[in-house]
Amino acid sequence: MMLAACSNRAVNNTPSKEFVPFTVANNYFVNNNPGDSVPTKITTQAEFDKYFGMAATMNSRPTRIDFSSHYVVPVVLPETDTLTQVSPVSLIKTDGNINLTYKVTQEGGKQSYTTRPFAMIIVPDSIQGTVTLTRAK
Repeated sequence: MMLAACSNRAVNNTPSKEFVPFTVANNYFVNNNPGDSVPTKITTQAEFDKYFGMAATMNSRPTRIDFSSHYVVPVVLPETDTLTQVSPVSLIKTDGNINLTYKVTQEGGKQSYTTRPFAMIIVPDSIQGTVTLTRAK
């Protein structure tokens, strides 16, 4: 009987983890606003437009974002002249916190220009909490 009681307490004290579905947003760029710190959660089109622009081409369009039912979690790195890729790994909700884990891969040498490497995901509004970012090792 004592073992059962101890076992239940251990389970009840463990935070519940939920893997959250998300969509990667493609074909956008970071606006050239030096010094602007991009928030970790963007909930309106107006706020989004302050930080990002559309990068449409003949063959690809930006991923549609419906801010009436979704929000965006961006990961924006400092400006660099090295070819750098940012990729989301997982989105996990633990109690009232939502953590996006992402990886950074440097894929080449110096470029003749600088960019702000970034990735962004689209998350359903039904998933709410404080957003944090964690770089994978």
